[in-house]
Amino acid sequence: MSIAVQQNDEKPPHDIDREKLHPKVKEAVKIEAKSADQKVVVVVVDENTPLLPPSPKKNLKRADDDEEEEEEEDRNKFVTCIIYLFLLVILFFCATLYQTPKGFSSSSIQVHSFSVELFKVSVLNSQVTALWNISFFLTNPYSIVRVTYQVLDAEVFYRDEFLGGALIRPFVQQPEETEFMSVAVIVSPAVVSNQIAGAIDAERSQTWAVDFNVKIHAKIRVEWGGWRWIFASAPGTFEIWFNCEKLRVQFSSNATAGSILPGETAECGYDSEYR
Repeated sequence: MSIAVQQNDEKPPHDIDREKLHPKVKEAVKIEAKSADQKVVVVVVDENTPLLPPSPKKNLKRADDDEEEEEEEDRNKFVTCIIYLFLLVILFFCATLYQTPKGFSSSSIQVHSFSVELFKVSVLNSQVTALWNISFFLTNPYSIVRVTYQVLDAEVFYRDEFLGGALIRPFVQQPEETEFMSVAVIVSPAVVSNQIAGAIDAERSQTWAVDFNVKIHAKIRVEWGGWRWIFASAPGTFEIWFNCEKLRVQFSSNATAGSILPGETAECGYDSEYR
């Protein structure tokens, strides 16, 4: 809103009160008066009305600034997405490594043969002498994980009584690879309880067969191909056990040698523990 006041040659009765020109406006008042004979022009500018129209250059600059801010925001979103994706990949690898023992199961091992030679039982001295030969297939169940067997051993039991055991050489198993293992367990002689010695002798004399249990124990480490240096501290060491129970050995007439029947399958349980 603007108000123009024109002064003629006559002398005004009193000076102009600038504060009372307009009740809403107290700022941006410009008075131009060079002499008494000139016109007095009073320009009143509303507070809500811009003094000058926006400059095209300022509009262009503002548009450029807005465009730069949008580009910066897009870059930040992209970087954030990359970081989230990287963290998800790391979590996936770590979680998979910690859960890898669950890939093993009873089907990971298959007993091929189990036989005994030079088998003798002394009930009087509570001793057992034998030479067991155990062979089995061990399969790595993972498609991309390599398994290192740091410790591997086989043990022979009658019921819960330990009779003997032997270590098997450490080895590395590639993904989905099946390894044929063979081990000889020599017992010469093993001291057992009187009850166990009598039970073995009675079972062999009555049925010409004895049920034995075999336990395969291993300490393993899992590795993602050649990336061990990345995840060396993540997986740690796992211990796994295969319990193959009731391997029925049929003895020959001399009762010193026997083996499981060809084609006979053994049920092997499985357990694991993280170290």
